[in-house]
Amino acid sequence: MDKIYVREFLIFLVSHPSLAPFRKWLLDINADELLYQKLNEKESDFVQEKILMILSKYLLIIDKVSVVLQRLATKNKILYILNLGLDTQKVSLSSESFKFIYTLCQLISDSERMKSNMSEIRSLLTDNCERLCNFVQRDHEFFSDKQYAIELIILVVSYMKDVERYIFDFARFLLGLFIELKTNTFAHRSFLRLFRVLTAFKTDFTQFVNSTNLMNLIVSLIDQKENLLSSYWGHIYKISGILNKIIEDNQSDLECDEKWQKYIEEVYKVQHKIIKKTYGGATPKTDFDESDDSNSGSIFYHS
Repeated sequence: MDKIYVREFLIFLVSHPSLAPFRKWLLDINADELLYQKLNEKESDFVQEKILMILSKYLLIIDKVSVVLQRLATKNKILYILNLGLDTQKVSLSSESFKFIYTLCQLISDSERMKSNMSEIRSLLTDNCERLCNFVQRDHEFFSDKQYAIELIILVVSYMKDVERYIFDFARFLLGLFIELKTNTFAHRSFLRLFRVLTAFKTDFTQFVNSTNLMNLIVSLIDQKENLLSSYWGHIYKISGILNKIIEDNQSDLECDEKWQKYIEEVYKVQHKIIKKTYGGATPKTDFDESDDSNSGSIFYHS
């Protein structure tokens, strides 16, 4: 792993799952243990990043019943990798660290035999959720490291019965980034996904929407649409749909005025009617799905 050509060759091999003999060889030599051992040897950030990249790709070519998943999904290993991501100043290492944990959770979330592992990981992330929030809030830049950090935060929040104040403080920060980073779709999508999860906490969610004047903010942005070069219009449409459904179902005390009602009737519902006509057939599902009516895009939501 010290040689760049070795690392790049391994990355190439694990990126091609059709190479079945190679996959068996990796299992025979317990490659996951060798890679984790190397990761744990205080290598440079660059080498650690590449090891995590290999491990993440390796996860995608092994069987879901493989013992490899059990070996990797231990509390100590996940904590070590989480700390790598939280403590480094290198964006790419943070990204690979959080991505590895996210990918692992995708693979084991529905496995009965891995239920205890998933529970331990969720508990570990709950204990470190505020650290993850602080990580995202350390500056106003937004790259893949923060995108994956927020996915881990969503894992935690979606299983909370009650949320602590810092979660909604974090949501306010993310709303600010949503508006500030006008063309950063990663930031827009991440706020939308967190926003959906927070609707489960009716009282706190209502206070959040009212205290941030979110509905007035949306109307104001729509009024300026012709003069704003932004990529968040689709996300604003979806946020508007969530709020409108809550209001129509009388599920909260959201404060809406005539301007909001006019926007819903003259803009949102017109857009909704056009979008629902499915001119080209059903929209294909993708990772980080953002469908209007479901939380199924995240592996972490309650069933």
